[in-house]
Amino acid sequence: MNELYITLSWGPFADFPNLSKYTSALEKYNARPLSSPRDVGTHLLPEFLPTQYHEKKPKTIYLQRNPKDVAVSWYFMHFASRVYGKPTSWDYFVEELLKGNVEYGSPIEHVKQWSKYKQQPGFLWLKYEDMLKNPKNIYYKIAHFLEIQMTEEEMEVVMRFCDFKYMQEFFKNDPVAQDFMEKDGNHVRKGKSGDWKNYFTVAQNEAFDKMYHEEMKGYEDFKYEF
Repeated sequence: MNELYITLSWGPFADFPNLSKYTSALEKYNARPLSSPRDVGTHLLPEFLPTQYHEKKPKTIYLQRNPKDVAVSWYFMHFASRVYGKPTSWDYFVEELLKGNVEYGSPIEHVKQWSKYKQQPGFLWLKYEDMLKNPKNIYYKIAHFLEIQMTEEEMEVVMRFCDFKYMQEFFKNDPVAQDFMEKDGNHVRKGKSGDWKNYFTVAQNEAFDKMYHEEMKGYEDFKYEF
């Protein structure tokens, strides 16, 4: 997985660093106890997952987010992280994003590829915006999906640990995250919906909409209306 991570995290921006300098974080991650059941988070496309994933078909939760908010979040993540190159400007980043020329590829293609798995047993598709509106309802849905009985007291603990402010403070001190982050980098920045309106110009918005509507033909069930 170390080699896979480094291979896929290629950098389209000029000052992309040598990721081998940051393998200590991956070593810490891989040193975690492999108790079962366990969870693994990934940004990868299904085709890049280990063959055992497709053979054993573990329960999978996919979280979709407004692609324009993804773009803004991804842009700022480059400046918060030590392991990604820094885009020269927001304009340049959007230009590259429209071509799918960013780390991990197009976020739109990501949704399209994973959408093929939605109807499989053991697959739960969620939207980030729904979590913001009613987090407790979504957390209960996840618990039911994972066949976990949750008491009200246990849910209150989950609500507290998943609170934005708590997570923001957690990542400021988490040793694995800090190996990847700049000294003052915010791994958890705003946690809001609609922040894209503060960054997209009219021209960029029109160009994105044109590309998005073209790319999402045939995938209307997964399409956002902006």
